[in-house]
Amino acid sequence: MKILFKIFLFLGLIVTALFGTLMINAQNANFVNFTPRTPQTDMGLIQQSNSNTAWLQDAKFGMFIHWGVYSGPGQGEWYMHDSAVAPSNYAKFAQPSSGNNYFQADQYDPNAWAQLALDAGMKYVTLTTRHHDGYALFPSQHPSAWTSMQTHGKDFIDSFVTAVRNKDLKVGLYYSPINWQFPGYYDVYGTGCKSNPWNYITDIAHKENARIMKNLVYEQVKYIVTKYGRIDQLWWDGGWISEQGSDRDGAFFWEPGQYRSSTNQWPVDSIYSDSDASGQPLGLMGIVRKYQPNIIATTRSGWMGDFINEEGGSPTVTGPIRGADNGQVYERNVTMSNKWGYVNNSSYMDYRTVIRLLSDSVVHNMSLMLNVSPDRHGVIPIQEQDVLRRVGVFLSKVGESVYNTRGGPWQPVDGQYGFTKNGNKIYIHILPNYSGTTITTPAFGNNNVVTGVYNVYDKTSLSFVKNSDTSITISGLNRTQHSDDTVVGITLNEAIDTPNNTPTTTIPTNTLTTTIPTSTATVPPTDQNNSYIKLCNISTGLYIDGMGSSSNGSAACQWGNSNSNNQQWTIINSGNYVMIKNRATGLYLDGMGRTSNGEVCGQWNESGSANQQWIKEMMGANVRFKNRATGLYLDGMGTTSNGSNLCQWENSGSTNQQWQIQ
Repeated sequence: MKILFKIFLFLGLIVTALFGTLMINAQNANFVNFTPRTPQTDMGLIQQSNSNTAWLQDAKFGMFIHWGVYSGPGQGEWYMHDSAVAPSNYAKFAQPSSGNNYFQADQYDPNAWAQLALDAGMKYVTLTTRHHDGYALFPSQHPSAWTSMQTHGKDFIDSFVTAVRNKDLKVGLYYSPINWQFPGYYDVYGTGCKSNPWNYITDIAHKENARIMKNLVYEQVKYIVTKYGRIDQLWWDGGWISEQGSDRDGAFFWEPGQYRSSTNQWPVDSIYSDSDASGQPLGLMGIVRKYQPNIIATTRSGWMGDFINEEGGSPTVTGPIRGADNGQVYERNVTMSNKWGYVNNSSYMDYRTVIRLLSDSVVHNMSLMLNVSPDRHGVIPIQEQDVLRRVGVFLSKVGESVYNTRGGPWQPVDGQYGFTKNGNKIYIHILPNYSGTTITTPAFGNNNVVTGVYNVYDKTSLSFVKNSDTSITISGLNRTQHSDDTVVGITLNEAIDTPNNTPTTTIPTNTLTTTIPTSTATVPPTDQNNSYIKLCNISTGLYIDGMGSSSNGSAACQWGNSNSNNQQWTIINSGNYVMIKNRATGLYLDGMGRTSNGEVCGQWNESGSANQQWIKEMMGANVRFKNRATGLYLDGMGTTSNGSNLCQWENSGSTNQQWQIQ
């Protein structure tokens, strides 16, 4: 009996252990299980690495700009096609003789565009360099090119790239290989012309016309990836031939992969050709990657692309979290007006719709690139500007729930609420269609302990109770404060990480960085640690100085000893890292996610981001500060000038990176 008892006891323990494991797994079963992203090879070219695509996932919000000759008549970017305007007549819109239909560009100010993107909380801007009408906003040496240099004497792309980069935003360029100026586009073999608005008919000469069109594409693509410095995104559009089939179906003609074939029926002339080190001729993406090795590209050239676009359609997103089943990166593309290009007397997307679209995108694990349509003068409609600036104010409050997050850990409930996550934080985005001031989450599982809940908009604590199924019920929601998206933050005892769903925390979680005139206001410290220190560079004797600026994104500087509160800092210890808070303004030193040597260190309101977290390394009696997000060190750069920027640099061993605490 004792033996039988021990056997049954042993079996019982096994069953209990198994049952307990099954219960825990069941309680975690509704967590989204992400398929890891594994870069694939297509047409001889491998997709970008996860580290090179991560910035798009982190950025979450970008600006798309459609602007060109079609902005003149103000009937949208497909006006030439939809109204069957002959190329010779369409060309008149780039000339003053077209009157109020003239693409005048007299108020073109890319700095204003970039500032609007910044004010809106956007992290990247992509501009159409050439649309399907064939008009390029940059110079070209090809004899069949039609460009802004010819019509306006200007390279619009050069100043655009400079303006966007100066705002520390990512740069994207759109390019369409389609060209309605060429009949051969509809008849690449010259033996069977497809239906088209201009009633082109089959002509054997069209094959050579198509080849010239292809040569022009190769010349222009090389130009835009070699003349403007680093480009972060290449937004291909329209690899399809004769507006039939798919973009991939047109690959036989464009040869968008790594290499071109020597037997292709539409060869590229040597003057427009490029090759690798072995002399093998490069295809379109081969050329792009040769000169822009880290660029990410869309699928629309016919090559598989580095990320997937969901373009146009309803200004809502439904269905499951994107990327969970295939590991891919997704971007949502929607325009704020009736069409992508400027339309006279258009209606525009209102604030509530944009907030719903942004919320839908992030909880579905997508970034949103929202299109604006400048008019023929180069001015973005005031209706779009007003809405975007309101969005920027919202993001300045709740940016932590958007930037650097991933969708999950649970599937959204379309039209009512959804979730984002970053580290040990889960955020609930609650939409107007959800009624009530309480909400119950799905189950967390036994391994995840909720330590706090708060209103992300104003950072006030919220009450919650833990339920027997490991869910929690949150009460006291303020549904009137920002009814279009009520955002709740949940803090856990440890991070929730799912495969390929972990943010890289490289984009600052703060948004508005408009420079504000220097302020002398003193903000009383609220930290428990009321001791203040000064940080003196041992190489130059200058002190880190907040300069009295209370503007998010303002540069931290260096100055001789002034005894000002601007030079007094509180070092707040948080375990393995510290945060450095200015006494005068209450802003924190922030690495801003910048990864390049010599980048300026900024200041920002407390965000909880790793960009504000510094690893303190003792160097004898002195100290170095290493940014937790990027690994760069605070560096005085050896400058002895008052007002010089405080910068960041990789480990150099120099005394420029050593500071004396006083």
